[in-house]
Amino acid sequence: MTASRRARGGHAEEGGRQPDSQAASSGQQGGESAPPYHVAMSATMRDVANQAGVSIKTVSRVVNGEPHVRPETARQVLRAIGELGWVANEAARSMRTGKTNRLGIAVSGLRRPRLARLVESIVHEADGRGMAAVVEPTHEDMARLTRIGSDLGQHFDGLVVVAPTQVPDELVVALRGMPVVAVQSGRPGIGWDSVDDDVGDAVALICRHLSVMGRTSVALLGPDRAVGPHEETPSHRMREAMASVGLDSDALYVALEGTDPRAAGASAAQEALLLRPRLDAVVCSDDEVALGALWALDRAGVTVPDDVAVIGYDALSDGVFSTPSLTTVDPVTDRIAHTALALLVERIAGEAPAEPRSVLLPVELLRRESTMGSLWSGR
Repeated sequence: MTASRRARGGHAEEGGRQPDSQAASSGQQGGESAPPYHVAMSATMRDVANQAGVSIKTVSRVVNGEPHVRPETARQVLRAIGELGWVANEAARSMRTGKTNRLGIAVSGLRRPRLARLVESIVHEADGRGMAAVVEPTHEDMARLTRIGSDLGQHFDGLVVVAPTQVPDELVVALRGMPVVAVQSGRPGIGWDSVDDDVGDAVALICRHLSVMGRTSVALLGPDRAVGPHEETPSHRMREAMASVGLDSDALYVALEGTDPRAAGASAAQEALLLRPRLDAVVCSDDEVALGALWALDRAGVTVPDDVAVIGYDALSDGVFSTPSLTTVDPVTDRIAHTALALLVERIAGEAPAEPRSVLLPVELLRRESTMGSLWSGR
């Protein structure tokens, strides 16, 4: 500000030295004084307030999305901001409030459609709350996840850890009580706030549906989603659900191999047919595995669902357009994202209880042709 005032006045600086640009101009024009130059000053919050006819505090409330501002007032402020081209100084705001207004999202990767869709839902939810989102792929590198966790409070205010396959115990301890929420971790009680789809409810819905459709012999392609830490497939919840509806609880389990889930599903389906030729249902760990299984069954001359019913998990849009269309469990990712952000915002604001909270959300079974056949209505 001081330098700008000196420049506009065209006076020599303290100590008799002329400003550099004036001195150069004088030398070029035989000692004649150059016309004064002006430095364009950017608009300030006070300028916005004056233009809108409101107080500086009201401008701040509008910019920060605070409640209890009349719509007409907010429109006046936003109109003034647009006319003046004012840009809020996020760095200054961060220094003043101690908040970055940014959210970190740690995810193993975005090549898997289910993870990409969940991250997209979280970003959309954050945007609706006026928060910027920074997506940090971990590639299942625990050192990288730890580094991202160390950025909490510096580069972002809260952290969402999406579907972690594992979390270092020391990181859980280090971030306990901080604004962190684990989403679809399969580990309620991880030590942070957590939001999970109710996989116990999911396996019950799957087994009940298969029983109603007259199935008895089930193969599990990949681990069932209800498997807990240090537990093998089928999980105790899957066995209980199968037994409760009269399915053979001695379900065949075929492990998935390789990094391509569709290819792994195809291979697992082929193996299941060899090991149990009379099976009449396959339950897949996710939709990508199920799509691979549908392909393999078709190639083997097995009719779905007349011979074998197929169920997936995650409700990918691909399943609507497969032949036959895929019955699947929908975890409702938008609801998961909304709940996770609600927990996170409360903890950022210091309004959450000290103990971590675990939320289980209901799922939906989308019944389609791969189990219903001609009974499916197409809705």
